[in-house]
Amino acid sequence: MSSSDYKEVITGFDLTPFSNLTADQEIWLRNLVRHVDIESLSLRLGGSQNAYVEPIAFFDEKSSRWWAGRFVGELTYQNRTLRLLPRFGLSTLIRWLSRIWGFKISSSKGTYQHDHIWLWEIIARLWTIRLLIAAKHGLPYTRIEETHIGLTARGRLKIRETALTSKTAQRALVSSSRNRKLNPLISGTVISAFYCLRRQLLHIGNESLWLTNRGKYLVDELRATVSKQDVLHAQSGNKVIRYTPITEGYRAVVELSRSIIRQQPISSSTQGGKEVFGILLDMAEIWELYVYNLLKLGLQDFMVMHTGRIEENMAWLLRSSRSLEKTQKLRPDILIYNRTQNRCLYVVDAKYKRTSKSSDNPTGIQREDLYQMAAYLSAFGDNKTMLEGSLVYPTDDESSICSYFEPNNPWDLNKTNRRLNFFSVDAKDLHEGGLNGSEIKFLEVVQASINREGRETS
Repeated sequence: MSSSDYKEVITGFDLTPFSNLTADQEIWLRNLVRHVDIESLSLRLGGSQNAYVEPIAFFDEKSSRWWAGRFVGELTYQNRTLRLLPRFGLSTLIRWLSRIWGFKISSSKGTYQHDHIWLWEIIARLWTIRLLIAAKHGLPYTRIEETHIGLTARGRLKIRETALTSKTAQRALVSSSRNRKLNPLISGTVISAFYCLRRQLLHIGNESLWLTNRGKYLVDELRATVSKQDVLHAQSGNKVIRYTPITEGYRAVVELSRSIIRQQPISSSTQGGKEVFGILLDMAEIWELYVYNLLKLGLQDFMVMHTGRIEENMAWLLRSSRSLEKTQKLRPDILIYNRTQNRCLYVVDAKYKRTSKSSDNPTGIQREDLYQMAAYLSAFGDNKTMLEGSLVYPTDDESSICSYFEPNNPWDLNKTNRRLNFFSVDAKDLHEGGLNGSEIKFLEVVQASINREGRETS
């Protein structure tokens, strides 16, 4: 897809009101919100699915304005394209993703606004990660039965077929064997997607800038065995792939590869048709994974758990006093445990929300966030000892946390031995390779809280 294919591009920024929408554009946006299936359009980076998905845009009755939701990406519907950009800037998004994935992502230097480049680079990184996960236990080998005709048998002799050859001048043995070979359809699909990504990212130079050394080795291994015919078959996209227990791990990278080959990475509609095309990234998920990886980096002596990657439930809000019944699952974003005693030491919930003050919200913190953290802190930890937790927000220009909540940390929950901290981590302070001041402060306070809880327990 290229921007020239569409008559009009409407640009917005996540969690920000749209500016200067015409009446016709508002009608189009309302119809887009109604038709889009966000779950199908979203590329999940952490392997988890959110139970509740907010709309891509909403109309605020108080301000009489349309606002973008928490997603970034591009959607095309009825000859218009909605382009949702990160409000903190592409460089900040790249920094967060670099922290999540553990390696630096090069910047597109602003060209993404015209050429869809910024999304392709992120897609390439995601594709690389899925390829590495799929190949954890090896390349997509499968057993293919092959028939041999000759003077010697290979594998199992096929008596009937051999007898039939005796009636001809050929007089040969017919045998069959199951040989270990790379699955041609899986390999061809992966390599075809690689060629597509390389074309889309020619502007950043060599593929080593977005493909890891391990990923390059895997691609080279597949390219050495995949035929041109296999790649052409894969590009049709209509061949059914029958996965085996050995190749099942390649399903995710194959599905993404087929989307890349179509160059319309995802198409979806709540009405069952293919009216909406595009890709969305959930900034709330990216922020959550960024905070998780920041804590993993700064608290290496502790076990930092991201509950989105754990299938089992972590705790319950209510337990019956008369039976074993439990209700209302509780899953905070991040839990920090003592490695030796398996004891919860800290609870973190990452909130990708604005915290600007308003007449109906004078503190800037939403009431449901406070209730949620109160429930989490009541369910985890030892009831006899102090347990602390944090709500963590990205700092924006209108943030009220620093001016009111942070200087007064920690906050005590009424009549309990539980405390709550508030943090806004500065998203705009870009230090090459290292941590910025607000990140260091956040880690120091969490570390001090854990140390304090440990002294009270001993």
